[in-house]
Parts: sequence; structure tokens; C-alpha cells
Amino acid sequence: MVDDNTDILYNIAAEVAGGVITSRDFVSLRTWGQREGMYISAGMGVNHPDKPPQKAYVRGKNGVGGWVYKPVEGEPNKCLFLWFMNTDIGGWFPQRLIDVNMAKVLMDFNRDLQAHVRELKSSRSEP
Repeated sequence: MVDDNTDILYNIAAEVAGGVITSRDFVSLRTWGQREGMYISAGMGVNHPDKPPQKAYVRGKNGVGGWVYKPVEGEPNKCLFLWFMNTDIGGWFPQRLIDVNMAKVLMDFNRDLQAHVRELKSSRSEP
């Protein structure tokens, strides 16, 4: 933790395309907050002495990117979700293969996020 709204994030992305693209790891500096009614998270890849590259993973690099959650006026159960992705997965792959699989990653993330929100709502409504 750097401060109350900033941390260093280490994550491992699972292989995709049946293992054609092997697992990648990423180290990022991430910050978050609220501004003008929107929740914003932004970050970028960094080097960190506690997270050197691992032989088991290709080290990916995140450029500046982030998420914005903006409430939809008059729709309390909806928000606009914007994801600005700027990622170099490392290695050499045809751009078409990367584009197709990144679209799948985004769709899977959206599915998993919606399931998590439903789970949170359900746990709050239980006695």
C-alpha cells in the first residue's frame, strides 16, 4: 500500500486460446477515487524490487489505463462502465489473435463482474 488510495498490484493472467497465449504476469501502480459522482481507477505498469520477472510467466506491460464507473441518471441499478486498456502482453503474436482474445477477456470480465455484484447484493439482503 502506497497510501489509502494507491497500491502496487501484482496479477497473473491465465493462459488463453487453449494455451496458445501462455500465462502472463503484470506489476502495476494503481490509484482510485471518486470525482464528479464517478468512481475512477487508473494505473500503469511499474518495476518493483519485490516482484521481479518469474520464469513461469511472460512479463506483460501495462501502459496508462483504467476504469470509470459512471452512474446512469434515473437508473439506480445501472452504471456506464468504461475500460481504457493499454497492454503489451509480450512475445510475438499476430494482432488479430490478440484482438480476438482480448475481446474475450473483456467479455469474461464483464460476466464475472456482474456475477460478483449479484452476489454482493444477495449477501446484503440476507438477514
